[in-house]
Amino acid sequence: MSSSAAILIADSLARLLAEPGLTGRSDFASAWQRVNDLGLTGLLIPEESGGFGGTWRDLFDVQLEVGRTACPLPVGEAVLASWACAIAGFPPLEGLGSVAFECRGVREGVMFSGVFRNVPCGRNAAWIIGMTSDGGWIRLRASDAKSIDRLSNLADEPRDTLTFENVPCDTCSRGDPSARIEEYGVLVRLGQISGALSAALAMTTEHAKSRIQFGKPLGSFQAVQQQLAVFAEEVSAAGCAARAACASVDHHGPTRESGYAIAAAKIRANLAIGVATAAAHQLHGAMGFTADYPLHCLTRRLWSWRTELGNDRFWAARLGRQLAKRGAALLWHDMVDT
Repeated sequence: MSSSAAILIADSLARLLAEPGLTGRSDFASAWQRVNDLGLTGLLIPEESGGFGGTWRDLFDVQLEVGRTACPLPVGEAVLASWACAIAGFPPLEGLGSVAFECRGVREGVMFSGVFRNVPCGRNAAWIIGMTSDGGWIRLRASDAKSIDRLSNLADEPRDTLTFENVPCDTCSRGDPSARIEEYGVLVRLGQISGALSAALAMTTEHAKSRIQFGKPLGSFQAVQQQLAVFAEEVSAAGCAARAACASVDHHGPTRESGYAIAAAKIRANLAIGVATAAAHQLHGAMGFTADYPLHCLTRRLWSWRTELGNDRFWAARLGRQLAKRGAALLWHDMVDT
């Protein structure tokens, strides 16, 4: 897919998400159908298989809009789920597909018993795909679940747990030992994080310009300008690292080299979240937490995504192990050419 086509897709989604009331929680099915009509779930699927033939960088641009608008719909997860089905060779299924970022259980033949945890919008999904310990894929119908625990993160985004007992499943034994479900999940989240950080910066900058304090705009004070400058640096650094990670996966696939870039981008995004959200709420004061002000819709999501799929310690340890395995001779190459 050409870059111009990817831009058109992202722009179409941005216009749709800007419609008032589109993502209201009372009508999830209707809102999702509007988004699904854009055909985004085929973004990563090759053109010869009926998809757009897009790249992870294209998904980043789509998720940038999802994060910027604090959209509660599982756009990235649905794209990831459809792509996983395609590479696993599963036949397509109707309805919303989601991803289980934690899959534990036992498979006997074509029957599965176990638990799918951390499933975005699992309560609304028609089917769910997860990754086995050997890097293969397993897909289940949500209607076969024995129970669904409706759980949510700090931002009230659904992160459900589904329990299955001896139900039929689709499996793919062509596992990729280098693949990790949390790495694919991070690639989905990086665009959202960058979008939410950018929106929070724009909101905070506008507030500093319009808020009058001691007879002058808040943004005219040097200390405030310094905070906004650091805020902008963090947003830019996180975005650059995220784009580099997506470009690395497009170029190398899920190898150790791209694993390095993903881990580095996640750590850099987490650092930016800490600095940026602190600055945003300090400059807004109590206003930032009020129900009618949208800043907290962004920052609560950022705080949730910071620890989702592994916290700072988890990714720092993984990055350290990767550096140690690759050796000192490749350190500079990894830093500048991922």
